[in-house]
Amino acid sequence: MNTEEAPEKATQKRRRPSASMLLAIVLAIAAIGWIASGNLEMLGLADPVETAGQPVAETAETEKPDDAPPQAVRVFDSVARERQTNLVIAGRTEASRRVVIRAETAGTIREIDVFEGEVVEKGQVLARLSIEDRQAKYDEAKALVAQREIEYDAASKLANKGFQSEIRRAEALAELDAAKAQRQQWRVELDRTAIRAPFSGIYHSQQVELGDYVEQGNTIGTVTDLDPILVVGDVSEREVSRIGLGETASAKLITGQEEQGKIVYIGSVANETTRTYRVEVEITQTGNAFREGMTAELRLPTVRAKAHLISPGFLTLSDTGAVGLKTVDGDNVVHFHLVQILESSPQGMWVGGLPDEATLITVGQEYVIEGETVTPVPDTVLAPRFQSGGEEGNRS
Repeated sequence: MNTEEAPEKATQKRRRPSASMLLAIVLAIAAIGWIASGNLEMLGLADPVETAGQPVAETAETEKPDDAPPQAVRVFDSVARERQTNLVIAGRTEASRRVVIRAETAGTIREIDVFEGEVVEKGQVLARLSIEDRQAKYDEAKALVAQREIEYDAASKLANKGFQSEIRRAEALAELDAAKAQRQQWRVELDRTAIRAPFSGIYHSQQVELGDYVEQGNTIGTVTDLDPILVVGDVSEREVSRIGLGETASAKLITGQEEQGKIVYIGSVANETTRTYRVEVEITQTGNAFREGMTAELRLPTVRAKAHLISPGFLTLSDTGAVGLKTVDGDNVVHFHLVQILESSPQGMWVGGLPDEATLITVGQEYVIEGETVTPVPDTVLAPRFQSGGEEGNRS
C-alpha cells in the first residue's frame, strides 16, 4: 500500500511550480514589456514627449503641423565694406639667378682664389688654369701682326705710286686681318685661363681642387645671386585673377623676419599636377643675408572689393556640399548664398558673394531650408561685434 502511493505523491510534488520559478516568469514578462514599449517609441508608435520651452528640430521624415509657428532664428543686418584683403599662401625663398661655372678651356688648376660660401663680385677671379704655351702663342701672334702691318703699309705705298697692283695691296690687307684674328684668338684663350664670376653672389658647390686637370666644359663651381632674392609660392586658379603685377607684398620668413617686396611675376601656365600658378615676389637690398629654400608666408594684396565680416560659425553647407551663408529677406524667407572666403583675421572672416546689404542667420541655420519662412530674432550679442569690428585690419 505504501509502495504504490509513493510515486504518485512524488509526481504531484514535481508538477507544483516553486516560488523561484514564479518570480522568474514575472520578471521575464516585465522585461519583455519594457523592451516592447521602447521599440514602439523608437518606431514612432508611442506618443512623443516634448519638453516645455524646447523646440523640436524638423527632419526629412517629420513634417510640421499646418498650424505650427515658423522656426525662430537669430539674425543681424550686415553691410558690406570696401576692403583690400590679403591672400595668404605658403612660400619659399629662391635665388634670383644661378649659374654653373664651367671651364672654357682645358688645363691644370694652378690657383684657387675663392672657396665655398664666400661672397664674390662680378668679374672676380675664382680660379686660374696653367697658362702653359698660351702666352708664347699670343706673343707670336702679336709679332706677326706687327709684320703684316709693315707689309701692308709698303704694299699700299707702292700701289699708290703705280709700282704694284691693287691685288697685292688687297692680299697684304687680308694677311694683316688674318694675323689680327689669330692674335685675338690667343688673347681670348689666355683670358680663359682666369675663371671669373659672371655676377655678384655666393660661390658654392666647388668641384675642383688645386692640381686638378679639367677639360673644356668641366664644372668648376656655382654662383648664386641672393640679392635680390625671390619668395615664390603657388596660387590657385580661383585666386590668381585677384592679384596684380607690381603690387607690394610682404613675406614673413620662418625666422620671424618680415620683408616687403614687389610682385614681379605671375605665371600664365598652370602646373599640370596642382593646377596652380607660380607667383614671384622680389626683395631687394638683402646683402646676400637670406638663404635659399627657407619657408615663408606670403601675403599678397588683392583687388579692392566689398566684403562682409562674419564668424566662421555662420557658414553652412548646401545639399551639394558647397560652402555658403543663409540669409532672410524682407518676407522672412530663407535664401542660400555661395560665398568666397577672402581673408581670415583675428576679428573674423571676410567673405564675398553676398549682396551689399544682407540679413544673415547667425543661429539656427542648420534647422531651416531654403525657401522656408522663419521668425527672425535680432542677435544682440554678435551683431555689434561684426557690424563695427575689423576696421583696424583694413589695408589700403
